[in-house]
Amino acid sequence: MPAIDREELDSRVEQIHDQVVAWRRFIHANPDLSFEEQPTAAYIVGELQKMDTEGRWLHISQPDSNCVVADLKGGAGDGPIIALRADIDALPVEELTDMPFASKKKGVMHACGHDTHAAMLLGATKLLLGDAEKIKGTVRLLFQPAEEVPPGGAKMMIEKGCMEGVSMVFGEHIFPIPGLNTGKVGYIRGAMTSSCDSFHIEVIGRGGHASMPEGTIDPIPIASLVAPTGTVLVRKGAILRSSDNLHAEIVGRGGHASMPECSIDSVSIACLAVAALQQVVSRRMPPSKCPVLTVTTITSSSDSYNVIPDRVTLKGTLRCTDAEVRENAKKAIAEVLHGICGSFGATCRLEWLPGYGVTENADSAYDVGMRVLAQVLPSKDHIVVLPECMAASEDFSEYSKVAPANYVGIGCYSPEKGCTAPNHNAKFDVDETAMKVGVKVHFGIVHELLMQ
Repeated sequence: MPAIDREELDSRVEQIHDQVVAWRRFIHANPDLSFEEQPTAAYIVGELQKMDTEGRWLHISQPDSNCVVADLKGGAGDGPIIALRADIDALPVEELTDMPFASKKKGVMHACGHDTHAAMLLGATKLLLGDAEKIKGTVRLLFQPAEEVPPGGAKMMIEKGCMEGVSMVFGEHIFPIPGLNTGKVGYIRGAMTSSCDSFHIEVIGRGGHASMPEGTIDPIPIASLVAPTGTVLVRKGAILRSSDNLHAEIVGRGGHASMPECSIDSVSIACLAVAALQQVVSRRMPPSKCPVLTVTTITSSSDSYNVIPDRVTLKGTLRCTDAEVRENAKKAIAEVLHGICGSFGATCRLEWLPGYGVTENADSAYDVGMRVLAQVLPSKDHIVVLPECMAASEDFSEYSKVAPANYVGIGCYSPEKGCTAPNHNAKFDVDETAMKVGVKVHFGIVHELLMQ
C-alpha cells in the first residue's frame, strides 16, 4: 500500500477547512442535550446527502431519531467494515463566550467539543467520498448521541446493531489542555479512560471537566494533562478510566441551629465524610492504580440560616483504571460513609448510578493508529504518548468491548487564540485549526486499512 502523500493531504484538508468550520459553528450555535439530538441528527443527514446527491456511495440510516449511521461502501470491492465515531450531544451549561456563533439555547452549550467531533467526521467523509473508488470495504460513520449522560448512546447504538460486522472502531476527542497544542495527538496503548463514580457537592471556583481539575479552581485534587494545538494524545491499553456516579444521602435529625445537641447534624457529618473519602484514595488504594475520587456537590434539605437540616446529599465521581480497583474502591467508600454516619447516629443511603467502563485501546488498533500518525503529522514531536491512563471517561468504552478500538486526543490549546478554558467550562472554545488534524487522522485510518 502506498504511503499517504502528506503534502497532498494537507492541501485537500485546507481546501475543505472553511466548510468544516462552518459545520462546527452551526452545530455549536444550535446545541442539543443528550437524548434530545434530533435537530442535530437531521442537520447531519442533510449535510451527508449534499455530499452524495445521487446516493451512490452513502447509505444513510437512523437507528433512532437522535443518531445517524452512514455506510460508505467503496468501489474497490468487498472488504472489512471500519467504524469512525463522533459524539454529538451538548451540555447543560450557560455559555459565557462572546463568539458570534455562541449557543442560541439558554443553558445549553457545546462545552466539550462534540460540535468539532461531528464536523471533523463530516470533513473526513467529504475527503473519503473523493477517494471512494479506491476503498475496498466499508467505512461506517457513527454520529452518536448522549455520550455525556450514562448509560450513554454508544450502548444504545450497539444494541441496535450499529457495530455488527465491524472489525475495528476509532474515535477522537478534542482537549484544550496546556501542553497538548493544536496539531498534536495524544495516545496510549491499552486502557485510555478510567471508571468514574459520581456524588454531589457544590464548590465555587472556576468550572471545568471533573476529570481535569487542574484546569479549574477546585479544592479536590485531580491529575493534570497538557494538550496544546497540534498534538495528539496516544496510549496503548487503558486510555480512559471507568466512571461511576455516586449519590449519597446522609440522614440525621433536624433541629434549631442554637441547640445542636438536640439534633443529629447532617451537615457536619457530611463535611467529615467528604474529608474522610479522600483517605480512600490515598490510604486504601495502591498508589500505582490510584483512582480519582471527586465530590462535586453538597446540598441540604434546608436553605435556612438557623435550621440544622435533617438530610444532606453528596454527589460525585469515581474513576478507576481497572475493574478490581473499581470494586474495591466502591466497597471502601461505602464503609467510610456508613462508618462515619453510624458513629454520629446518622444513616447513609448510598446509590451507585450507571457509569462507563475503562476505554481500552487494543494493540492491533493502536498500532494502526500509530502508523497513521507517522504519516499525517509533521513529526513525532506532535505525538504525546501518555505515561498513564487519563482520568476522563466516556462511553466509547462500550465499542472497545465489541471490537478492537483505538481512541486518541486531539490537542487544541492555544493561548494566542484565547482557547485555554478546559472541557465543560462555560468559556470553553476550540482552536479550529485543530480540526484539520482530526480530519487527517480519520482519513488516514481508512487509507491505512481499506485503500488499495
